[in-house]
Formats: sequence, structure tokens, C-alpha cells
Amino acid sequence: MIISAKATGMSSSPSRGSSAADMPTTTSRKSIDACSSGALKPRLRPALAAADGCAMRNGMAPKINNTIVMTMNRWLDITHLLYFFSAVLAALAINRHKKAAHACTICYRVAMTRLTRILLISFMLLPLAASANSEAKANLTIIADEDMLLPLAQIARSYAMASNTPLTVVVKNADDAEHQIEQGLEAHVIITANYPLLERLINQGLTDVTSRRTVARTQLALVSTSNFAQQNRIAKRISFAAMINTTQDVPVYAITPGTAEGDRAKQLTNGYEFSAALAPRIEIKPNREELIEALRDGESFGLILAADAADERDLTVISLLPPEISPPVTFDATVLGSESMSEAKEFVNYLSTREADKIFAHFGFQTYIR
Repeated sequence: MIISAKATGMSSSPSRGSSAADMPTTTSRKSIDACSSGALKPRLRPALAAADGCAMRNGMAPKINNTIVMTMNRWLDITHLLYFFSAVLAALAINRHKKAAHACTICYRVAMTRLTRILLISFMLLPLAASANSEAKANLTIIADEDMLLPLAQIARSYAMASNTPLTVVVKNADDAEHQIEQGLEAHVIITANYPLLERLINQGLTDVTSRRTVARTQLALVSTSNFAQQNRIAKRISFAAMINTTQDVPVYAITPGTAEGDRAKQLTNGYEFSAALAPRIEIKPNREELIEALRDGESFGLILAADAADERDLTVISLLPPEISPPVTFDATVLGSESMSEAKEFVNYLSTREADKIFAHFGFQTYIR
């Protein structure tokens, strides 16, 4: 699954290996040709040489620069009129033609008003031209676990709007992600709870080891449908062990081992005081979707991540498993080796801001105090 986020009005950046020469330059050349062919008055050519020279890097720059050229040409025309009116007004005043002098005074004031407006417009457009001429940032590709999809989609949109950096979030399992990164997949950041995968990538020299940081975590939780909890008056915030021991006739669904929640659920069936009561009731489902459907079809419990339960409005968390029973599922972000490592580090840093923390918390994830 792939989700792209771009700032409004931003064009896609070129792929790795492309250059400014590969990008469309038709409009930019028109802007430069207009300057060199005399469309721009000679007195203004030095003032806009830098802006038109950089116009080839961004499709928005030529439009803004052409607008400034037209505006400042009108400025010179009105300036010439002002000189003319001033001369006529002085001559008429000397010859004492009061009516003609009054008419020239009115025209002079109108010309001054227009000149003031054009000056204001020119000063407003110059910063836009400067920002349009800045080099477009790279399109970052983020590889993430499926559990991270929803919060990262919203974070990507927020970051794209704040930084003008387009992002693409790609969901891949560990095997596919590792294979494609090794084969040279264009990716810049990986966010996963699969620590063995991260260690293998680090050992192969495919990551920036200094950039790795924990961005969010969640816990295994005992969940049920809200209707089942209400009808049976199941109390929340009771310990997991007490809930298992007092509801021995209720089945407990778990996901196939090999996933974060599946592996942790399997570990609960041995070595704990509640294991004897839990093991016979465990029923394995192949994936999270089928487990949730099974919960909705009958009176039962499920062992899934608390963040996944938060995505389902009709599910409620009965008990969070404490760390001493089931360690939290922790997601780390690491920058991958690429030509855009500095931009990727900026995004990883953004994942530790208060804005990102709020989004993670909204989707049921816990974050560390920054």
C-alpha cells in the first residue's frame, strides 16, 4: 500500500539521477528570451538578471518573474508620465494658466496613486519570486510497518504542508522491505518494530546508525466488542490475570505467530500463573482482520495491539498487559543511505515533535516525553 503526501500547489520533484536539464524549461526560456529581446526595459535588466537566471529550476518562477517584468514596465511608463506632467505643470504655472494647471494637478495625483499601487504590488511579488526560485526538495519515500500506516499518513500530510517536502509512505513486510532495500530500492527512512531487520540493515551498512530513534510504542491488549463488555458488565482496568481466571468459558482469539502481537500472545501460554487457564482457550486467526470479524460475530476476547483496537470504534480495551508480562511493541525510525539523507534526517527529527506526538496519541500509540 502506498500513500503520497504533497503540499498544495507543489509539483513532484525529479527522481534520483535526474537534473535540471531533464525538467521542462519551455516557459523558463520564454521568460529569459523576453528579457534578452527587449521586452524588458533596459534599465530593469540588471535588477532582474538573477531572478530570470534561476527561473529554469522551477516552473512557477517564470510566471511570477513575467508578472514582475510587466508591472515594472508599467512603473517606468507612469514615471515618464510624471516627468511630463511635472514639466507641463511648471510651464503652465509660470504662464499663469490656472485652469490648465489644475487639470494637470489632477492627472499628476492620479499618476502618483497608480505608481504607489504598482510599487506595493512589486514589493509583494519579489518575495514570491525568491521562494519560487528555490530548488525543489527531494520526494522522500518512507517504508513502514502496517501498524504505522494511519498515523504516518497524517504526519506525512502535516510535514509536507510545513516543509514543502513531498512524502510517499509505503507499507511492506520485513522480507520484501529488506530485499528491495538491498536491491537498491529508492527509500529514505524505515520505521519498524522489527529489530532483527534493523540490525541486519545496520550490519550491511545500509543505514545511518546515528539517526536511529524510537518514535512510538504500543502494548498487547485484551479487547472485546463494546456491546459484549456492556452486556456482561465487564469491569475495565482489572488485571489481565484476574480477567483470564474469572472468564474461563470465553474464547480468546490471537493472531498467527510471526507478527508482533502473535509472538507475544504465544509467549503467554507458558510460564505464567494464568497460562493454564489461557492456553486451552486460544484460537488462532491468520490475520488481524479475521480476528476482529470473529470478535464481532460472537462473545469472545482478542489479543491485539492497543493501537489497532483504537482504530476500531466498536472495540474496547479490557486490559493492557504490563511490560513484565508482555514487552511493549516499540517502533524505531532510521535513515537509509541515499542522496537525500539530510532531508530524511529532518523528517525523522519531526517524528519527535509535539505535533507528531499528538497524531501518534490520537491513533492509540504511546510516545516518550521529549
